[in-house]
Amino acid sequence: MNTCYNLNKELPEIIVDSNTKDHDRTKIDDLITERNAIYVFAKGYDDYHKYHQLSKKGIYFVTKARDNAVYGVEQELTLTYYLETT
Repeated sequence: MNTCYNLNKELPEIIVDSNTKDHDRTKIDDLITERNAIYVFAKGYDDYHKYHQLSKKGIYFVTKARDNAVYGVEQELTLTYYLETT
């Protein structure tokens, strides 16, 4: 089961049911419905080509990288503010 959960409404918006033979990443296009959102993917969605396509379309996401992922820093950004939690 793959779910698109709306944090503002605190409700699931899309639920895509699949059998165990389907790989999670085959359902990614069914879950992405908006550009003004940040999608969170589990490692089962691991598809770097698809991530690149999403980035080019302005679709943002967060995912856990594979343990053996090879990556480099493209840009370092300065933190301009922080929320004090005391």
